[in-house]
Amino acid sequence: MTDSESNTTIVGGAPELARLLVQASRDLGFTPVQLPPTEESVALIHQSTPDLVVVVGDEPGADVLEMTRRIRAVSTAPLVILSVLIDPADVLRGFDAGADDYITLPIGSGELNARFAALVRRSALRPSGTRAAPAGAAATAELQRDSREPVRDPSAVLGGTISTSGERWLRHDGLALNLDSRAVLVEQREVELTGSEFALLATLLQSRRRVRNRSDLALVLRGDPREQWYEVSDAEKGHVDRCIGELRRKLGDAPDGSRYIEGSAETGYRLAGDEGRAAAPDASSGR
Repeated sequence: MTDSESNTTIVGGAPELARLLVQASRDLGFTPVQLPPTEESVALIHQSTPDLVVVVGDEPGADVLEMTRRIRAVSTAPLVILSVLIDPADVLRGFDAGADDYITLPIGSGELNARFAALVRRSALRPSGTRAAPAGAAATAELQRDSREPVRDPSAVLGGTISTSGERWLRHDGLALNLDSRAVLVEQREVELTGSEFALLATLLQSRRRVRNRSDLALVLRGDPREQWYEVSDAEKGHVDRCIGELRRKLGDAPDGSRYIEGSAETGYRLAGDEGRAAAPDASSGR
């Protein structure tokens, strides 16, 4: 695998299902890599930094949760579980283990392609040949230099989408998110987020003071942010709440979310208001 390739790493799965996953990956322009569910595979994922990880549990005894935890401990790549376990409690445990999406088996090729495509859209991934992904310490240093320079730009305004050197940044009160490189900085300190956390933070930054309820945000994580009614499970809503909690922790937010993300499961979530720290809210604004 070369540095310029984008790849999907498929962990586990019977041969017939693996072929279906390989084809779905190729349809999206990715280079699929198949690995057994072993500790050596976890180490390879850590070294190769894949763009998408698929963990397959097509047998009831397959311990996809433990494999997911091990992979999540070494990788922030978008991760999807495919499992024969369909109970809502199993889905919830999958999200708790670190999955960005949970797909129950069996599944048809059309739906599988659509779900993969949604995860790719949500994670702002690009297929092979459209994004250079340099590896190693030198590349990391280069990314840090590129991502931090716009943050130090004194001409940047707070809020909105800012384009600097062709890159798109979202900012709020010392927080900066790059929609292109996926860098997230808090007071110029880089913060690593999972695919779900990044998607939620980008959505809230773009929505600003508009309240987004858990169903809205669950659809964002599902890769379908259209403002139409869809059935959203309690497990998906719970996943949103846990991601918000992790976001607050990683961003160094106040316990009540008063600096970056305010709200709760009952009221919905939105970006904390800048005006709340400088002046009393204007009751006529409806905020």
